[in-house]
Amino acid sequence: MAALVGVADGRSVPALRRWALLGILGPLVYVVAVALGGFLWPGYSHYAESISTLTSQGAPNQAVLVPLFAFYNLAVIALALGLDANVRSCRYGRFGPALLAAAGGTGLVLFFFPQGPWSDPLAGTGVAHTLLAGVDALCFLLAMGFLGRRLSLDDRWKPYGRFTFGLLAVGILVGGFGAASVTAPYAGLAERFSIGTFLLWTEGLAVGLWFRSAPMGSDAAPGPSPVRVQG
Repeated sequence: MAALVGVADGRSVPALRRWALLGILGPLVYVVAVALGGFLWPGYSHYAESISTLTSQGAPNQAVLVPLFAFYNLAVIALALGLDANVRSCRYGRFGPALLAAAGGTGLVLFFFPQGPWSDPLAGTGVAHTLLAGVDALCFLLAMGFLGRRLSLDDRWKPYGRFTFGLLAVGILVGGFGAASVTAPYAGLAERFSIGTFLLWTEGLAVGLWFRSAPMGSDAAPGPSPVRVQG
């Protein structure tokens, strides 16, 4: 049967805090990985080259960068679990966390289909990589839409609902700009605007989850809204 319970009671706080912490660290590690990859690869251009080039077929430093990018994707999945546990549920509400987790999972699958070498990005598994990257971006955008609605229906998370819908609009605009700029000399910069939108969104939600996962009755944060849990 269904029961109304607080999602941030004393038993669930440690797990929620772990998921939130992973969500906070994920985007930061991603930025470090991109910066480190460019630093370690002489001639790599953040302005012109895609981020996928850093882990493309034959690229140097994959042994260092792949684990860092993988950590980010695992952090996205952890954040999805935390949000699903903490935000008041609603009709179709689980689609948002599920799509966010799918985005993280797709990011992990991408490592098995690396972009082609710098001279021919579509060679080998390059086409599959491009298609999967498109699926990943679509999962993020859909997750923003569904989660934005769910967040807006929870009094504790309403500001994050507006935050999400605002970044969704930005994400659609910069995503279209990035897609139209794949052959432009500034393709790398255009891609970073799009990915930066997702990073900012996940970072913001992870921080929100951290401060909304205090025990019920704690002075550190308002008590959680009850949510419907299937039992």
